[in-house]
Amino acid sequence: MCNFAEIGRCRALRHRLTSPIVLGLLLALIIAVASVPFAPAASAQTQTFGPYELVARHSNKCLDVANASEAHGADVIQGNCSHRWNQQFYLRPSGNGYMIVARHSNKCVDVENFSRRHLANVLQASCRGTSNQRWRFFSVSGEGKANDISDAPPRVGTFYKMRPLHVRNMCLDVANLSIAHAANVIQGSCWNPGHNQQWTLVAVRD
Repeated sequence: MCNFAEIGRCRALRHRLTSPIVLGLLLALIIAVASVPFAPAASAQTQTFGPYELVARHSNKCLDVANASEAHGADVIQGNCSHRWNQQFYLRPSGNGYMIVARHSNKCVDVENFSRRHLANVLQASCRGTSNQRWRFFSVSGEGKANDISDAPPRVGTFYKMRPLHVRNMCLDVANLSIAHAANVIQGSCWNPGHNQQWTLVAVRD
């Protein structure tokens, strides 16, 4: 608000601010600012590792989604390593574990129905980040005993026992120590040396 003594100066100022040149410059500035692309803040959990093949120590076969199915509920098996995408997985950090995500389907390795029992089936399911889809990787010693602290992130060439977070003392397991192609993969009670529960990461090179 201008007082009586400042009326002349205020009128001059208003005239300058409303002149076509000044208004044009302000409009150009607004358009320039609006055209700058917005860059959302990066999430701390966006990093993904892989893809990898997960190879069972006892059979030298690969973790595999049966028949390259993309369906929710498709079975997870061990298969002759063929370097196909249904045998390649990404490790996606989630909470204090990793989701194991199939490259061909973008679905997660899952313990069916949150089962806590020995011999529960393992399948692929739509990723939800629930505890039955989050796995911790425990490196093993020469005797097959898992270390007490999980590796983050897991390393290529190291053997691991992979434990789901929803239950204690269970491991990703090839049923009955089978070395056959298409043998089922389950959740089994962790045991030593448990070579059918030891898996190593092999980096995939496209």
